[in-house]
Formats: sequence, structure tokens, C-alpha cells
Amino acid sequence: MRRDRILRLVALGLVAAACLCLAGPAQALPANPWTGQWRGGDGGLMTLTQTGTQITGTALCPGSTALPGITYTATASPDGSTANFAYMSLVCTGVGGTFTATLTADGLKANGSGVTQYGTGFSFTWTYEGGGTEPRTAPPPPPPPPPTTTTPQPGPAPAARCPGGPFSGLWTARGSSVFSFTQTGTALSGTLLGAQETISGTVSGGTANAVFTVPEGTGTFYLTLAADGGSFSTTGTTTTGAAFGPLTSTFIGCPAALQAANLQTTIPAPQVIQGGPTTIVAPSTVSLTSLTRSKCVLVRVASRRPARILVSIFSGTKSIRLFGQRRVVFLLGGRRSVCIPVPFRAHTFNLRTRLNVALGYVVGARPRAGERKPAPLVRRIRLVP
Repeated sequence: MRRDRILRLVALGLVAAACLCLAGPAQALPANPWTGQWRGGDGGLMTLTQTGTQITGTALCPGSTALPGITYTATASPDGSTANFAYMSLVCTGVGGTFTATLTADGLKANGSGVTQYGTGFSFTWTYEGGGTEPRTAPPPPPPPPPTTTTPQPGPAPAARCPGGPFSGLWTARGSSVFSFTQTGTALSGTLLGAQETISGTVSGGTANAVFTVPEGTGTFYLTLAADGGSFSTTGTTTTGAAFGPLTSTFIGCPAALQAANLQTTIPAPQVIQGGPTTIVAPSTVSLTSLTRSKCVLVRVASRRPARILVSIFSGTKSIRLFGQRRVVFLLGGRRSVCIPVPFRAHTFNLRTRLNVALGYVVGARPRAGERKPAPLVRRIRLVP
């Protein structure tokens, strides 16, 4: 209980002690209304600065009178009436989370609710102390309240594809990276494979609110699953408070299923690469566990015309190390499966190893003078545990 109380005090200055009655928006808020000093219900003081829609701020650690260890970043709505905050500290103990705050029409108070990095919910009230845009005068009495409407609720959760819940599994991320998520009840945790990034959050139906942590700081995620559970969209804020999204991630598979795959007989998460009349079907995601257990990697090769095809798997970018190659000649159109041997050094690969597959082809079964050799087509193979 004491930890939860400290986390709430840190998040907002202090948990509110009284109910706030909101006045109607009868007049516009002053410019940059979040700028100034704000005090929580039990005396905690924080200082905020707003420029446009971006807000930054600081506050003291719990129980300290001189140690400014907490930082705030937020993005305000276009009219400045609401703001989505993230907070963290590298100095105070156990500090981190997100919350949403809403100003009263006179800009003198703000209230809202949020969740700590441990998934604990809280509510709060702030009171404006000064140091911002003046004057802040009370508006006329509010107009009659609008008709009662039903607040939209999160949609139902799609069926889970991996143990734990619908967010569990491996998902595509930025560029060629991979998210690994584990859902336990309403708790969500995860990592960006091959990077110093961790994610923690709370699931509600087919949505999740989360905080990501990187060496530079923290930011926020809001995830929404598609109805079929095969993808989710992401919006949020960066470590500087800038908004981003929406971004889309697609389901790759369950870690256990990829680890158990026999690459000699199975092509996990297949991707199709096409060049001219030729195509290859190769893995887009491979488990390091299955890679070191398999003797070769299965690839399916096809051509609609006579052609010579070179399938290559290699690692690296500037310094390329060949994993293996197979050359296939089609005298007529057709299909064929080839298995590229796994080299012994694959046991030294890690999640940061950049693995690629390339399709090189020349139309015609036999070399001809002056024939054109198109540039190889290269695609990434993601590595997961």
C-alpha cells in the first residue's frame, strides 16, 4: 500500500483529496494554459512549460525538499483543454507511468486519472499556483448539460493465437525489427528484440495502454487489435513527447511454434520474392533455436520460362558473409524445392545478426553473348529467439 501511495504522489504531485466540479467551456483558455506551477491535493508542487502542443516539466522526489528527480512530457489537445502525460525518474525509486489531465474552463484546476508502471490506477486534482499566462478569471455559470450519451467501450478481445492472450506472440515492428509480447491476464510486457527497449502496460479487451522504456527515456503506446487478431495499430508519444502513429504491426507467430519448426521441411512465415518470370518462397522469420537444430533451410524456387536462378542466404551489410547458395536451372518452366545447408558458424549468430535472402536470375537456360543480368532482389530474414 505504501508503494502505491508513493507512486501516486510522484505521478501527479499528490492524490486529490476533494472532488472537482467542472465549469462549462464558456470562454477560451489562455495561451499555453499548462505553463506554470501546479499543486496536488496534499501539497506536491510541479512546474510545467508548454510550447504549442508540447509540454515538459519537473517535480521533486517523494519526501524530498530539494531533489528535482521527476520529469514530465506531454502532448496537449489543439485547444489545450486536455493533455496526455508520461512521467519517469532516473533518481527517485520506482517512478514511471502515464495519465491524462483535463483543465477546467477557467484554467485554474485540472483533474484526471492514469496508471503507474506497475499497472496501479490512480486519480488526481491539481490547482494552478501561478507563473503562467494571466489573467485567469472564472467564467459565467455553465450552460445546461448535454443529453447523456454512452461512453464508447473497448471492443471485445479477438481469440488468442498464442498462450496468455491475444497480444501474446511475435509481431513486426519498425523497419525489420520484431516485438515480443507476453500477456498475462490484463498485464502486458514485451521487448523490441535486438534493442534496449522494454514495454509494460495494461490490456482492456482488444486495446492496451503501455509505456516503453529506452536509454533516452520513456514514451507511450496505445495499441488496438484488428478484429481478426492478425495485426494491431499503434499511436503514442516519443521520449520527447512528440506524437507518432498510427503504425501497423502484423502477427508473425508464437515463439514456441517457431522454435519447434524443422527448417528442412517447413518454411516459417513465408515471403515471396519475384523477379521477372522467377520467384522464390523463403522464410521471413526464423528462430535461432530452429536454425541451429536444422541442417538446411528450405526454399521453393519457380519459373514460368527457361531461366537460371541463384538463391543466396547471407549475413551482414558492408561486410557480407555467405551463409549458403544453391543454383537452379530450368530448361522449361517449373517448380523445385532446394535446401540451403546451414553453416557451422550459425551457432554464433545472435538476434542482432542481419540475415538476408537474395534472388538472382537470368532468363534462358544457357548463357548467351550480351545477355542481361538483373540486379539481385534482397529481402530480410528476421531472427527471433
